[in-house]
Amino acid sequence: TVRVHTKKPDPIIVTLLNVSESMIVPEKYIKGLTGDPDVAEDSDYDAFALAPVGTGPFMITEFIAGQKLVWERFDAYWGDKPDIAKATVTRINEMAARITALKNGEVDIITNVPPDQIATIERDSNLKVEGMQTPIFHLVFFNTNNPKMADKRFRQALALGIDRNLLNEALWYGKARVPEYHTFPQFGELYDPSWSTIEYNPEKAKRLLQEVGYDGTPLRFDTSATYYTNGFLAAQAIKEMWAQIGVTVNLNVDDRWTGSDGDMEVRNWSNPLYFPDPVGSYGTMWSPTGARITANSWTPAKPEGYASYQELWDKFRFSMDINDRKKYYREIMEYVADEAPYSLLYQPYESYGLRKDVNWKPLPGHIPYVLDFRKGNITVNL
Repeated sequence: TVRVHTKKPDPIIVTLLNVSESMIVPEKYIKGLTGDPDVAEDSDYDAFALAPVGTGPFMITEFIAGQKLVWERFDAYWGDKPDIAKATVTRINEMAARITALKNGEVDIITNVPPDQIATIERDSNLKVEGMQTPIFHLVFFNTNNPKMADKRFRQALALGIDRNLLNEALWYGKARVPEYHTFPQFGELYDPSWSTIEYNPEKAKRLLQEVGYDGTPLRFDTSATYYTNGFLAAQAIKEMWAQIGVTVNLNVDDRWTGSDGDMEVRNWSNPLYFPDPVGSYGTMWSPTGARITANSWTPAKPEGYASYQELWDKFRFSMDINDRKKYYREIMEYVADEAPYSLLYQPYESYGLRKDVNWKPLPGHIPYVLDFRKGNITVNL
């Protein structure tokens, strides 16, 4: 029997005990990786990331960061043994090269297939495509601590100037999902699509730009050429949409992560669903201890009726009544829409190309881009 004691009641404690951060790992192995074998040092965890040992059905036998990862079946696994003995994951940046590798039989599955390449794969009688709306949001976020982005009315104008439905149709062929606010169906009882904080209103955006006295100074929009499916195309499209409301944008294409740079102004990014609760998506990125506040790109203003953003967040985070959690989460979403530290774009539809003799499809899980090869999830027709 394991008893868990918390400092106060926690409505999602059972969920938290099942996330990756709560995984069981070998203490002596980790401590012995670097330095003092009796002390868990930061360098031990860095080394563990390159040579992990867990309790799953596969073991990692080779890992070359940025190049290749090899899993092999762990025959001493306590549960059902996987149907495949080995899986090799290789990084191939360019889409054309991935498709060529699939056609030539060099690989069996490829990831991140954009909609305009699906027909290319399906024309090959030996290949097929599987896909799903992935539990992740693509978005743009603003460095509110940069003087150019400090006025929330300017950020609101930028959010109002994005036509997300057009992005969905043009880039995703209508397969993506434009959200009502930061919410996923996986939230269960907390999922409520009956209201929305997202709006496309270019005329209102122009009025706000007049109010703030925007003088045409170009914005720097940081983006990557290859990291997100359709990410660069979305950045180009948003640049044109913002031009329609009178905002000048210079795209800064850089595969280096610039999201924590003090001079960053606007950047595209993503917010995954790590577990099925708002804490597992919005919370990991935008709560008082979330990634963007700790990276100093958003300093939240005091919400009306509360002493601080922390107070409002704690009301939601630790309320045990589901209706109270719904109420406070809506307050947070309305507050964030007004603060506008970021603007959601869509939940992408991610497609995978496969050889027809491979039986696999992405599962509608809570962590995007996970290749689930456990027992029963993948087989190969020999």
